[in-house]
Amino acid sequence: MSSRSAKSRLLVILALCRELVNRISYYRKMIEQQIAKRRDVLSRIENLGAVDKSIVKHIEKDIVSLENVLLNLDRLEKDLERASLRLETLIMVGNVGDSLSLIRDVVKMLKSSSAYVVPSLSIVVDRIERIYREIARLI
Repeated sequence: MSSRSAKSRLLVILALCRELVNRISYYRKMIEQQIAKRRDVLSRIENLGAVDKSIVKHIEKDIVSLENVLLNLDRLEKDLERASLRLETLIMVGNVGDSLSLIRDVVKMLKSSSAYVVPSLSIVVDRIERIYREIARLI
């Protein structure tokens, strides 16, 4: 495979990584909205007074669960942004070997994260992995 072809495919992977960052940011905003809605419902329920405590506990548990997902997405987004910047630098320098190593690590990180269960994210991760394997096979 020519260096030019490898570089162009690495740039596609970089674009996909940036798309992932944008999708994760979108999901973060959606989860933040859901947390705000549940807190609003919780405050309204508590203002009513005589309400079944199991309902309140269920909503509180739901909020905690969403906050955990939000923390995971925050960490993943930051890690992916750092990796994207490093990948961009490696591509500009022309270091294909280190770029592939970084991509392998990023794919492994993404597949082990809880965000991989989100279909629209897993599709992009699988596409990145497919292009990575294609480049690695031909080099």
